[in-house]
Amino acid sequence: MKHVYLGVDLGTSAVKCLAMDIHGNCISQGEGRYPLYAPKPGWVEQNPEEWMEPVYNAIRDCLKGLGDYKPAALSFSGHMSSLLVLDSDMQPLLPCSLVGDTRAVKQADELNVQLGGAFAEMTGNVPWQAFIAPKLLWIKQERPDVYAQIEKFVVAKDYIRYRMTGELCTDYTDAGNTLLFDPVSKEWDDSLITRSGLNRRIFPQLKAPTDQAGSINRNTSQATGLPEGLPVICGAADMACSQLGTGGLNPERLIITLSTSGQMCMNVKQPSPMVKEKVTFHPGIGSMYAMASVFSGGLAVNWAYCLLSGQNPGDVPDFNSLGVLAKDIETFTPGKSGITFLPFLTGSGSPHNKSTDKAHFVGMTLASDRKDIMHAVMEGVAYNFRENADVFRMLGNWSEVRLGGGGTKLKPWRHIIADVLGVNIDILRTSDASTMGACMLAIAGVGDVDSITELSEKITVCDDRIEYSKKNKNEYDGLYEEYCKIYSTLGAS
Repeated sequence: MKHVYLGVDLGTSAVKCLAMDIHGNCISQGEGRYPLYAPKPGWVEQNPEEWMEPVYNAIRDCLKGLGDYKPAALSFSGHMSSLLVLDSDMQPLLPCSLVGDTRAVKQADELNVQLGGAFAEMTGNVPWQAFIAPKLLWIKQERPDVYAQIEKFVVAKDYIRYRMTGELCTDYTDAGNTLLFDPVSKEWDDSLITRSGLNRRIFPQLKAPTDQAGSINRNTSQATGLPEGLPVICGAADMACSQLGTGGLNPERLIITLSTSGQMCMNVKQPSPMVKEKVTFHPGIGSMYAMASVFSGGLAVNWAYCLLSGQNPGDVPDFNSLGVLAKDIETFTPGKSGITFLPFLTGSGSPHNKSTDKAHFVGMTLASDRKDIMHAVMEGVAYNFRENADVFRMLGNWSEVRLGGGGTKLKPWRHIIADVLGVNIDILRTSDASTMGACMLAIAGVGDVDSITELSEKITVCDDRIEYSKKNKNEYDGLYEEYCKIYSTLGAS
């Protein structure tokens, strides 16, 4: 019997299901999409009930292509620092707030003043509105009626897994994004929870990413076609899974992911005080990783395209048309549009971490057209990546750069990033690194591999290399300096 291992990746705009064999070959896949909402400035939310049917559709479509392969296990990846609070019936009390949601700035500042040193000592991080602890405090302070009803909180992937198995838990990697998880003992820090003013009772059970967290229940089997009783492995945060799916466990590799929220990651032994408050540190699969979050990564490109094409910014864009527009700018030279874009649509992530930062176009004229604007947006996000690459040089001597994520389909963006960073970039064969990482967790979870690190190194493949242009790099050096000057003038005080 030929086996496949299923990975379900719940992203911020789409869910993907991948069936992979033990050699890393993609056998089949499926996808579904859902909207996100910004009901108030700084708020970024999703409706959990709008996840389920796209998840089921993605799984059904994936199963259709299996042929004579049989599923052996399923695991999950999910967008990190998402917060979903549930009542005693395990029903959502509020929409799910995403990583880019900045409403909890006040609560993060309060925690930083009161307990910043304790958080930094345990996790390497200071309280920041993207983490779950401030978000929980926001509910306690701003919606005490809701807080009083909370039975448990979870992140997005945990809720999907609960709906499919009836078992509720979270894993170490997502627990790390609360700021209240001790990565050494691998337990909730009861003292810090109490000192933060939160109720220990609402914290979910903890499991390792490779632990079995239940099995497919009858309702899910009927809705998807998955075998009832199929082992379901706990899974991990999307960036922890992405470290597996990109070969990022190698500490000499810098990994860039072009998803809705762009990321830059590197495996590290321990947090470093040199980059405190610039990047964040997270429990990974067997080690820690440092991460820079570029909130307006693919989100900025999607937003710009929707505006330029007359769609609502929250709609799912027409990627075929976006690809046509991207092709039109493949021949653009550095700064050709004369426009500089600060890509902070939901405040800035790393390395500034200022919720009050705003997006700006500087240098537009009557001659500026939609191609100029899109090119400037891609350059602006690349400049933000360069800011973070300079920070990562203080953490280690990375010698390789790998690029993955859905944004790699936009060829001009790949070249812009290589030229702005001044490095050659290897393009991963799969753009679905998180989904691939979830498949590896499924393999490890049922004991079909001895070392998940060796598995990751063996089956992550790059099949293209972007050689940077020295001429373009030199031109971008000057344009990057201009970007930094504009930020220093227009950025948050």
